[in-house]
Amino acid sequence: PPVQLERASLRDTRLVFDDRVATPPVVWTLADVSLDVSASSLEGPFAFDLDARLESGGDVDARGEVVPSGTSAGTDARTRADVALDGFETAPLRNYVSALTALSGPVDLRAEVRRASADAPLAIDAKASSSALVLSTGDLRAKGGVAAQAKIEGQGERWSGPFSLDLTRAELDFANGTMRKAVG
Repeated sequence: PPVQLERASLRDTRLVFDDRVATPPVVWTLADVSLDVSASSLEGPFAFDLDARLESGGDVDARGEVVPSGTSAGTDARTRADVALDGFETAPLRNYVSALTALSGPVDLRAEVRRASADAPLAIDAKASSSALVLSTGDLRAKGGVAAQAKIEGQGERWSGPFSLDLTRAELDFANGTMRKAVG
């Protein structure tokens, strides 16, 4: 008889993602990983629940479901995930955006990620906030409280949708003090 796998778990695991495409390369290390994946059949859908700690700073919590394409569970691949990052240290992201000359500080992020089918765009509904973000690009520097919201869809390099950025609680400095905005 065939073997039926209904659940797989990882406990106290360390996962390392070595991104050598970034300049300089970025190593993302998830520590204290607790991952559960379950399904009623090998065809899915697959439910997942992940809790981990980023060694660069922050806690990761993700849960959701993946429905593979071409199975009795679904004719198109579908994905839904709820992701939370608490105290995520943003400094490693600077290597992905060449226009940033400085980026640091913890961010809390809540996001819902969906894909209706294998060929549909990815939809992301996200909210992020930080009380101590430092960001510099060109002549602009922001320091302090930042809040952002976005509802974007896209694939590859093409993304669109509304977003907002609230810098009310941040201090802004443009061109070494030519223009300044105090907190508030």
